[in-house]
Amino acid sequence: MNVDLLSAAAIGGVVASSIIGVILLPGYLGEKGKNLATKEDIEHITDKIEAIKTQYAFLVEAAKVDNQLRVAALDARLQKAQQAFTLWRKLLNSTQLTLGTVLLSFWNAKRGGKIIACT
Repeated sequence: MNVDLLSAAAIGGVVASSIIGVILLPGYLGEKGKNLATKEDIEHITDKIEAIKTQYAFLVEAAKVDNQLRVAALDARLQKAQQAFTLWRKLLNSTQLTLGTVLLSFWNAKRGGKIIACT
């Protein structure tokens, strides 16, 4: 009798396990599949985001280098323009002194040799 009871309990356990397995196992495996798919999707999206970040960082660095070169070129151009302006002013001042001396002597010659003091 104990054997029959034990056999009946074992059979009942197997039947219950089978029913539970048939009812719960597909849902469990389906959920595991969804989680795996979600994990793979997240990895794929993360890889794309990292690729875009890398590309963006490269473009930002390229823009920085380009801007640094432009600023350096502008600085060099400004320096050359300032040097040219300084030379032009020196030339203009020396020409005015020479021209002024010529005009003064011409004026003095026309006025009978009188020297006029410039103040």
